Amino acid sequence: ATVSPTWPRMEGSVMPRRMDRAFAGLSLPWGQFGAGFVRQDYAGDIPRSRFASVSWSRNMPLGSYLSLTASRDLDNGDGDSAFLFWSVPLARRASVSATASRSGGRNRYGLEANRPVDSDAGGWGWRAQASAGDARSVQAQVTRLHEAGQWDAGFQHTAGSGGSEGASTAFASATGSLLLMEGHFFAMRRVYDSFALVSTDGIPDVPVLLENRPIGRTDEDGLLLVTRLNAWENNRLEIDALQAPADVRLGRTEMLAVPWNGSGMLARFSMRYSLSVQATLTDADGLPLPAGSPVWLDAADPATEPPLTVVGFDGLIHLQDPRAGARVTVRREGGLCDAVLPTTAQDRGFTDLGGVVCR
Repeated sequence: ATVSPTWPRMEGSVMPRRMDRAFAGLSLPWGQFGAGFVRQDYAGDIPRSRFASVSWSRNMPLGSYLSLTASRDLDNGDGDSAFLFWSVPLARRASVSATASRSGGRNRYGLEANRPVDSDAGGWGWRAQASAGDARSVQAQVTRLHEAGQWDAGFQHTAGSGGSEGASTAFASATGSLLLMEGHFFAMRRVYDSFALVSTDGIPDVPVLLENRPIGRTDEDGLLLVTRLNAWENNRLEIDALQAPADVRLGRTEMLAVPWNGSGMLARFSMRYSLSVQATLTDADGLPLPAGSPVWLDAADPATEPPLTVVGFDGLIHLQDPRAGARVTVRREGGLCDAVLPTTAQDRGFTDLGGVVCR
């Protein structure tokens, strides 16, 4: 066949000068039906090609799926083919499938079981496949996805035909990236788009979510790399406040990260450890101060400033992060009284200072 040298090619293949396509589908209680037609015309002496196809698919019991596709080459009787596919889900993310096909007078049968890796949480994945018929082969592969990268290993054996020997191949690969950011050195997964370094101001073990999906917890330095962000788009990053340490004060709990293509950004969630203090205020006779009495802290002026809190039942007050030896002023019947809070060695968590006399 000859082709005009000016007609475009792509990777050695001649591009059609004309392509017509038509498809139709119908959904019924007993399955989904489809039909299609494709025509391609070429320049020069290359003959045209026309294909017609029909398909049927249906969801079966136990979550399984069955489909059948048949196509015919309208210009070449040897181009007819048929393909049958059946799949069944097993445990979480695991499935098994079977195929049967006939094309060009050759039959092929396949059986496959696989469990893909969770692209967010990582972990183990595997795949096993066997083929029979006019082409026989077996293949197995195991994958491990970690925060520091991914590795794959497996083998493949293809049986010979017509008395020829078969061929066996083993393979292994590892991918990853290295990053220096915020004074820390990281080994991380390969970055195909963009990434973010989530910082929780040194607070470890804080759960982080991407688009409402848990993707990890911050390390001992309060950092977590997130490598599956879309460049130039809003990527919603969040921290799970309900699972954050109880003695931590939080700023914002979510943000929209918009990194550049092929680069990263710092996503900082402001937080710090907090000290919660409880004390029981009493008068000189040891009786609890009345509930509802307004309380001011340190140099606040009761005449011009609103109270910080009020006394609760049994004289209890609760303060957040008071300084060591802080003074509280309470308005009660008969005027104002002052009390100095005892010092504590704690700088985070919760402590009960016990009884404090307000004079």
